[in-house]
Amino acid sequence: MTGNHSDLPALPLRLTPLQILGLRDPCEGDWARLRALQYSQLHRVGLIRALSHGLAALITISIFFGKISAPLLGIWLVLTVTAILNATRIDGRLADIDRRSITRTEFRRQALGVAGCALPWAVALVLFVPHGSQADHFALWTLVAMLIAGSVATMSAAPLGTVVFTAITGLTAIVTFAFGGSPDFAAMTATFIAIAVSGTIE
Repeated sequence: MTGNHSDLPALPLRLTPLQILGLRDPCEGDWARLRALQYSQLHRVGLIRALSHGLAALITISIFFGKISAPLLGIWLVLTVTAILNATRIDGRLADIDRRSITRTEFRRQALGVAGCALPWAVALVLFVPHGSQADHFALWTLVAMLIAGSVATMSAAPLGTVVFTAITGLTAIVTFAFGGSPDFAAMTATFIAIAVSGTIE
């Protein structure tokens, strides 16, 4: 990285939502350097994210134990842990990103890593909920909503990952509530998702 920062956008910086997410190039400055500024601190929150997902997974198993077969719960837990470790590994590789430029391959890989973390929770909402009570459904969504809120709070500088996680889990939750006879809760979930995404981008 050079000392004059000529590759950075001038301040005050005005970015569109797509530019903030990294899906469009900024009008000023370099895409790679701007992304590097966003992603340089991600590795610092990896442990917090891993612990949060791990605790939420254990609570989920306690909720559905005896309602879902133990092998299925075990497979789900392994998938959840594997996804979190993979995302943490990917973020760890970006620890030196403030001293270089991020590549578009690294950018896509990080987003896919977060998507991998979201998929086990989407699977749980689809496969576990029909075997539990309505209270179990609400409890599972509460855990997922807490993970979304935690992502908004800790990963606001690099919002694409939060948007990906929120979109996958949130849309799944909306569908399960809508088809589960709780359209009012589906609407409230949609409102929560809209607020979370808006808050992340802005």
